[in-house]
Amino acid sequence: MRLATWNVNSLNVRLPHVIDWLKQSEVDVLCLQELKQDNDKFPEKELNALGYHSYFNGQKNIQRCSNSQ
Repeated sequence: MRLATWNVNSLNVRLPHVIDWLKQSEVDVLCLQELKQDNDKFPEKELNALGYHSYFNGQKNIQRCSNSQ
């Protein structure tokens, strides 16, 4: 299992980079820090389209994406 963490310091700004990186990597679990984003703005559909399931709690908390449930 491959794990990765990333302090994105605003998912609104870094989302294109996160998506590009996920497409190129073989990571099973990605933990993002410093989302600076409310839950209703979280890009769950975009990450689901890449095969990742998300567990999140916005703003400065940690979000986890995994390609298995």
